[in-house]
Amino acid sequence: VLNRTGSFFFNYISIILEPQFVGSFDVGEHVYFFFREIAIESNGAERSVYSRVARVCKKDIGGRVVLRQVWTSFLKARLNCSISSQYPYYFDRIQAVTRVETSDDTLFYATMSTPDTAFVSSAVCVFSFKSINQLFHHGFFADPNSPTWLPLPADAVPEHRPGTCVPNSHTLTDTDLHFAKSHLMMSEPVSGGPPILPTRDVVFTHIAVDVRSEQNVIFALDSRTNTLWKVAHWREGSTWKWLELERREIAVGGPIKAMTLLPGEFLFFASRSAVTQFTLAGCSMYPSCALCAVDPYCSWNVARAACYPREKAHGQSLGWISSWAGRGSSECSASAKPRPLAAYPGDSVHLVGAVGGIWKRDGLEIVPSHRTISTADGGLVIMDVSREDNADYECLLNGRQVIKYRLLVDH
Repeated sequence: VLNRTGSFFFNYISIILEPQFVGSFDVGEHVYFFFREIAIESNGAERSVYSRVARVCKKDIGGRVVLRQVWTSFLKARLNCSISSQYPYYFDRIQAVTRVETSDDTLFYATMSTPDTAFVSSAVCVFSFKSINQLFHHGFFADPNSPTWLPLPADAVPEHRPGTCVPNSHTLTDTDLHFAKSHLMMSEPVSGGPPILPTRDVVFTHIAVDVRSEQNVIFALDSRTNTLWKVAHWREGSTWKWLELERREIAVGGPIKAMTLLPGEFLFFASRSAVTQFTLAGCSMYPSCALCAVDPYCSWNVARAACYPREKAHGQSLGWISSWAGRGSSECSASAKPRPLAAYPGDSVHLVGAVGGIWKRDGLEIVPSHRTISTADGGLVIMDVSREDNADYECLLNGRQVIKYRLLVDH
């Protein structure tokens, strides 16, 4: 494969430019490659980088004369991961990819980023195996003779459609091979749907996905800061939804070079000098039922008002609340009581909240000031408290209360 790949790029450098591969997968009679490259079809003066998926037949041995020792079935298409608007915001640089099997499809979860500028952003997009094959089997080819790479009319495609697997590629005619040689790229992209977890000032360099009964749990890592995001991803009808569950820094003694998953149990991180094991059930960090119960690895104990690793028995046991992101944490409402917090005049108090949450005081949203400061992890710090600060403070995430405090400043 390496020799054939090298030969391909050497002979057709005008078609595939400076590729950087991030993953390959064996599925059925094909091998699928995910990579980024210089986009020859972009119209800008600067060299643009696009992400691609490519496919080749496993039994492809090249042509007899034309495309000798070169793949005859190679096709590629752009991967579209973008925020829709009048001027779409593209995440064009694929960084990592992993494969997930579902009951009716194969999904490829990929981390994508914008170009390396002062405003770099990242997101996760999900590409369907069925959508990829639908495009390769029935989509229009890009016309290399068109200045803007317009779709090639369907009646211009020969009977042997490029990319079709055959028992022996030596039997293909020179006419078919000359056409395949010049029509490697599809006109339309493969859509990754709405981006998951679009985030500024990060580059998600690694990804892993743990498949649970109700949802998939995405782990995305920025190895520049060794920060890990945990995100729930689930389907409601024909719509996919997501919810950020957790964000934390991983202490591994240097930049993380590799990340791998033991499903349902651990993540492993490797730096140049060490390997670190990280439990998926980081339950002790959740301060409330609403945050704990939607984490698929945790359950909330009502009597102890604390979060513990989830066990199968918790689902049928009294005093335990176990939910998931798609169902929400409505069961927590009955047990939710304001947490008393005592302080003295002049103290500073720190209220633990949720990343992305908003804070309210007695039902009114708090505006940050020199005395009320929002923290990066979703908390709230109130400086130099006085009796005027006596009130109920609640943190809401996506409109739902995740924790509530009752502050009492006493002389």
